[in-house]
Amino acid sequence: MKPAAIFIVGQSLALGLLLAFLIVPGNAVFLDVYGAGRLPYVYLIVAGLGALVSYGLTELQSRLGLYHLALSTTLIMAGSILVCWILLVFADYEWIAYGVLVLFALQLQLGFVFIGAQAGRAFDVQELKRVFSHIVAGFVVGFMIGGFAAAGFAAQGGNALHLLAASSGVTVAMALLMLGASRYVDEPIHERAHPADAAANAKPSLRKVLGVPLVGAVFIYQIL
Repeated sequence: MKPAAIFIVGQSLALGLLLAFLIVPGNAVFLDVYGAGRLPYVYLIVAGLGALVSYGLTELQSRLGLYHLALSTTLIMAGSILVCWILLVFADYEWIAYGVLVLFALQLQLGFVFIGAQAGRAFDVQELKRVFSHIVAGFVVGFMIGGFAAAGFAAQGGNALHLLAASSGVTVAMALLMLGASRYVDEPIHERAHPADAAANAKPSLRKVLGVPLVGAVFIYQIL
């Protein structure tokens, strides 16, 4: 397996692990304090923030490049998770459980976006067909290990909130794996467009993008 594949599969494994460590304490506190009736508000927050984050990443990627954006975003997520741990454990701010569940949904989205972008640049179509199953397996294995580890930790009397600190640490490890992968994945060179070509290279409208059958089908699938 190529070094790039090892680093990317490692990121997938770390993503599954950190999400398991994030969702277990988040769900435990949220359901205990607010109950399932408040979950729709979490979904609404995730929907709004998810749209803003997706738009922001699209705008920033052309300026910062994939790895600058991926590393900075992942480290920000690690810091945010750590702040949630501090506020829940030391300040007893139970409303932070909202933030934990929102971070879970955003990191799930961001993690796969960055992993997919790296894989798309590192491999050709034939290689990607072979590597993709390993990437998916890495996430599944990581999530399973994290789930069993969290259950074992709680069964031994450990405070589940401390899993947030572990999640933050694994998120940093994921960022380091991204840094390692950057040595083997080429960043495209963005050349400054000639003024005469500006109109031709203008971004298509949302209506035109959704008019592409494949894009429209994926968009509807995501909504469902």
